[in-house]
Amino acid sequence: KPEFINQKGQGPSTQFILPMTKAPLHFEGMIKVGPGVEKEENIAYELNEEGSFYATATCYSADGQVLLRNRGFWFEISPNRSRLEELIRITSAGIAGSQYEDSNSAKELSVQGQNLIKSLQDLLSGAGDDWKDGSWEELTAKITGYETDVYQYLNRLHYTSLNNWEIIEDYGVTATHSLNKISREKNYTYPISNKINISAARNESESFQLVVLPFGKDITGLTVSASEFVGENGEIIPESSIEISFVEYNWIDRQPSYLIEYLGWYPDPLMPINAPINIKGGEISRPFWITISVPEDAAPGIYTGTVRCDTDDGSGPAVTIALNVWDFVL
Repeated sequence: KPEFINQKGQGPSTQFILPMTKAPLHFEGMIKVGPGVEKEENIAYELNEEGSFYATATCYSADGQVLLRNRGFWFEISPNRSRLEELIRITSAGIAGSQYEDSNSAKELSVQGQNLIKSLQDLLSGAGDDWKDGSWEELTAKITGYETDVYQYLNRLHYTSLNNWEIIEDYGVTATHSLNKISREKNYTYPISNKINISAARNESESFQLVVLPFGKDITGLTVSASEFVGENGEIIPESSIEISFVEYNWIDRQPSYLIEYLGWYPDPLMPINAPINIKGGEISRPFWITISVPEDAAPGIYTGTVRCDTDDGSGPAVTIALNVWDFVL
């Protein structure tokens, strides 16, 4: 994969290096073109494995003179085998923590994980045939579906463990800091926790994220509400000092002149909430952005509050926030 160098900020860079893992592959094809004739022709070539490639083309005249040498382009054939191996690895690691629990919830989740691993192993064993018969892209689509299943399974497993394996919920919630970018389609790699610690000076605003984790079932009529924050000596930061927004996403489907991590959904706009939210069961995680504005006259110390989720099905989970107010004003 190209690595751009001498790049400043997010501006374009025309300088890059190509880290190579194997010797170059060479393919040749013959195209006969007469003087003044324009011709387009496909040249078939076969790669022996999936991965990331950088292709360049050089055109020669009949007597061997270089007519054209292009700059080249980067492309990728989905690394399906390594994707499957990684899904098997993280699912196996997740199951390991539940096998020592005796609760019905742990046993049910362990069986679910073993079934997932069996399905993934079957796909991996047939990957060679998919490569040969031209159905590699179909395998890619299947793996994408299994990625959602595995990521949701791991979130459900960790959330159930957090709650002492008492019951398997339809969805979970966790809290994380504002600097973390939460993908709606990729694995949630941050710790799953029902509490978070944040700090702010007086007359400062501080944000964190409440992340909703669907487990396959649509979440309808979701509302998120915050309590007032209570200090160690009964001081109050009122609910009116707390703003809750819904994080939405922009679809990025074009590789810019600088290299980005992936193409897809990127969190960006913060949307005001005017009605209950519906979240599709097939999403991995959906964050809410919560900002606490500390009054200028607030007493320093630790304030505690909660943020709760409720749905059409009733009262849901909550997270606890410990806010440390520093003894100075911004």
